[in-house]
Amino acid sequence: MRSCALYFSPDPGLAGLFEHDKIIFMKIHIFQIQVKAGSVRCFYQRYAYIFLLIGFIVVGLSFLDWQSVTGDTPIIETKKDALTTYNYLPIVSKQIYWVKSESNLPQDWIRDITINPSIPHEMLIALRDNGIFKSEDQGLSWKAVYSFGQADAPSARQISFATSNPDIVYATVINNVLRSSDGGETWSKIWPAELPGGGWGLAVDPEDPNHVYIGINADAENHVYETINGGQSWIPRNLVLGDQEGIISLAINPANTNQVLAGANTDVAEHPLSTRLYISDDRGVTWELVESGFPNSKRITSINFTPCVPNQILISRQPHGQVDNYHRRSDNGGLSWNIVPFFDDDIGISVNTPCLIYTAMHRSIDSGFSWQDISYNFYALIPNPEDVRFTSWAPDPWNDVLWVGTREHGLYSIKGVVTP
Repeated sequence: MRSCALYFSPDPGLAGLFEHDKIIFMKIHIFQIQVKAGSVRCFYQRYAYIFLLIGFIVVGLSFLDWQSVTGDTPIIETKKDALTTYNYLPIVSKQIYWVKSESNLPQDWIRDITINPSIPHEMLIALRDNGIFKSEDQGLSWKAVYSFGQADAPSARQISFATSNPDIVYATVINNVLRSSDGGETWSKIWPAELPGGGWGLAVDPEDPNHVYIGINADAENHVYETINGGQSWIPRNLVLGDQEGIISLAINPANTNQVLAGANTDVAEHPLSTRLYISDDRGVTWELVESGFPNSKRITSINFTPCVPNQILISRQPHGQVDNYHRRSDNGGLSWNIVPFFDDDIGISVNTPCLIYTAMHRSIDSGFSWQDISYNFYALIPNPEDVRFTSWAPDPWNDVLWVGTREHGLYSIKGVVTP
């Protein structure tokens, strides 16, 4: 189905027309017109560069909020593709736009974003090549709190606050695991030298800040390790994969902390879709391959339990040239799976009711059954929008701010889309 909608934007009296599967950007300056065309997905954008209508003069116009030309309420649209049908709800919102965070952040691949649940204006981000940065003013400014030394290969990966004691934070970096006891200000290395490097996946028990699982993304005798004393000692947890495979995503079920899920990764060129999802119901003592309709993947990049829906799981899968690249959702603890009609490197879920879900510049307010576009002006901020990858989503329900990290394009935020 092709569709388009005309919207006026608040600054400086610009308008934009967007078509399904194509976005045409036109930008007016005082004495020149610039045109940029790119092939990206249809997102019902609202804040963007203008579409110049013949005979319509836009100079000097200024609108206080977004308005559809017709003023009609958007109609729920059913979209279809080769594998799934889903409800799509275009939204018309007021004074909402994306902003790039420019404050003393190096341009880098943002691997992870996490928000302090007890002090929401404090945030930590993992930059692949530049380490860990912290903000104490809701992203207005940033400072480096962990940098790679000359002996370290740069690769920051995942960060997680211990929700039961947010002073304690864990992070995985290449060949090491880090722990902070002061909210991310200072860090100590807690990974023994005799254990394999390649720590990547990270899950902290929501009830116990000293109980942590680490996934190993390297050749190793075991690919999951557990500590129950904050990293003083580590227990191998009997999940052994093949050569050139590893674990890059882990999650603990908050409703049943004995249940752990592990998502795999492979870089084997001849077997690019050989990795799977594993589940343990006894804290990692034994593992089972999830085979109830869950497809082979190249990478399972994140595993997420929905706080508002017990036993609901959402999983992001990295695409790799196949028809079915889509995310998956289980509503029964992994016994069966439904398609989520997007693919992306991550899924973000708000911790506050109704636990909105975010991925691929869309959000769901009903546990993944229908979706709304939230791209607004985002693609106008990206030099090559067709190449953008969203690597980390972090909704902040306390301040109604959504954060998204990208691969090589920086960090962005938007207000007004975290509360329904």
